[in-house]
Amino acid sequence: MADLFYRLSGEEMNLLHNEAVTIIEKYRREHGEPPVAMMAVYDYLHEKQIDAAAEVKTKQAMFKS
Repeated sequence: MADLFYRLSGEEMNLLHNEAVTIIEKYRREHGEPPVAMMAVYDYLHEKQIDAAAEVKTKQAMFKS
């Protein structure tokens, strides 16, 4: 079970990030550059996600060692 949850935690982080990037790219194709406010929210949340990802990776490394 632990190995399953280890794999899922990594996969889910990547899926969420990829989905956000896909949505922004689609917006760019259909409407041009996203509004500044939209990108400001994305940048803020992306920074939080990077911090959370670092914490998860630390815990994953502890599990695998």
